[in-house]
Amino acid sequence: MKPLAAHGVTVELPPGWDARASKKDGVVTLHVANYAIPTRDGEFGPRATRTMPTSGIFLALTEYQQALAREGLYRRRRIPRRLAPGDFSPNAVLNARRDQLGHQRFFTANGRPFCLYAVVRARRGRARLVAQANAVLRSLRIDSRA
Repeated sequence: MKPLAAHGVTVELPPGWDARASKKDGVVTLHVANYAIPTRDGEFGPRATRTMPTSGIFLALTEYQQALAREGLYRRRRIPRRLAPGDFSPNAVLNARRDQLGHQRFFTANGRPFCLYAVVRARRGRARLVAQANAVLRSLRIDSRA
């Protein structure tokens, strides 16, 4: 696995996976996918999900304002490490596209509030893709702000 570390976020990438990290106006965003993703994209990857192959999976991790840490949706204090194939729904996709299913989880890690947004495009083989995404999530590390 190949590491990517930026802005206090570290993740290990399986062979063939791609990732981008950015920080704009204090907001950290990490995109990870099992296919080549655009260099520039929105927080939840509208370009990346538009070019998603038939057996693709995409993860976006977006940080929010510090004041939201441990509040409301961000109350959970653990990084999501395991998604299930049944977690995904066509109603949870930002931009509805054929055969794409999405899922969101909100959490706070080391005092930093985040949203994890995942999109999969596979009716068949979804369990295998989600298992690969879970391996990436298990490697995810979030440092506290400096």
